[in-house]
Amino acid sequence: MRRFAAQWLAEEGQSDDYNRLAPASSFFESAFNAFIRGTLLATPTGPVAVEDLMPGDLVETAERGAEVILWKGNLTLYPHGPGMPGQPDGLFRLTADSLGYGRPMQDLLLGSGAEVWAPNRSRFIPAAEMLDGVSVIELAPPAPVTAYHICLAGRRTLLANGLAVSSYAPDEAAAQQLTPEMRALFLSLFPNLRDLEDIAALAGSGQKARPNGFAAA
Repeated sequence: MRRFAAQWLAEEGQSDDYNRLAPASSFFESAFNAFIRGTLLATPTGPVAVEDLMPGDLVETAERGAEVILWKGNLTLYPHGPGMPGQPDGLFRLTADSLGYGRPMQDLLLGSGAEVWAPNRSRFIPAAEMLDGVSVIELAPPAPVTAYHICLAGRRTLLANGLAVSSYAPDEAAAQQLTPEMRALFLSLFPNLRDLEDIAALAGSGQKARPNGFAAA
């Protein structure tokens, strides 16, 4: 089990929150573990640190311009000491300009749930698939660090430190393997949603041409 926290935009327009235990599985963790504290996301008023964004705030997207954050989750990543159970939490560091000028604009730390737009594959790929030991390296947290993810009205392309990344959308293949009980438990972490389809990737959204500033991920 692992402790997860989230804030979401309720129907009445106010923000609500929880802090609870849930299974420490990669499917659950990926919904909360993409942007490390300090990551700057593009908004209509300029870059804002992910920890300062709240449900109801606007972020810039490649597909539809400014959109409202509906849900923001977070968890704490810990150093993995001797004798500790489970797999160690990993971070992925992309060095400044490693994918091209301004991509990212400065070193970017991502969690295991982060997906980066790969133009040569015309899709988002997990940060772990980009490891090369030079421009993208894996690190262990030297101290506890908070990771975040955000959910919009479907999969959208965001700018994190100038790099095109995905808002949260569940892995459809992995979702199909969930038991009814686990699916219900996972959905309980999204109180403002009715089903996984509410945040599933929109057909073709990852294939659209990227406007200036998003084309270079």
